[in-house]
Amino acid sequence: VPPHARFVNIELLVTNSDTALVRTALVRTKGDTTNATLLAAYPVAVGVLGGFSRMFAEIETDSSQVIQYDVSDATATLTIDVLGFTE
Repeated sequence: VPPHARFVNIELLVTNSDTALVRTALVRTKGDTTNATLLAAYPVAVGVLGGFSRMFAEIETDSSQVIQYDVSDATATLTIDVLGFTE
């Protein structure tokens, strides 16, 4: 992302390897504690692995073009692809 970009257009994919519980991912501007994009991955069925969710979002970057993410626990995996940017 170029230094003058203020927003990134991203694709988020969160996968869930837990067989019973919902797992989540949060994506936000680095350092922001109030606004976040939440993505939840539900199990396919109780006892079955492989739930996932996919979404697209526009997130504001900080002054270093950084965003922050968090997953609910080790059974959740988050993939973030940058698709573009806005100045």
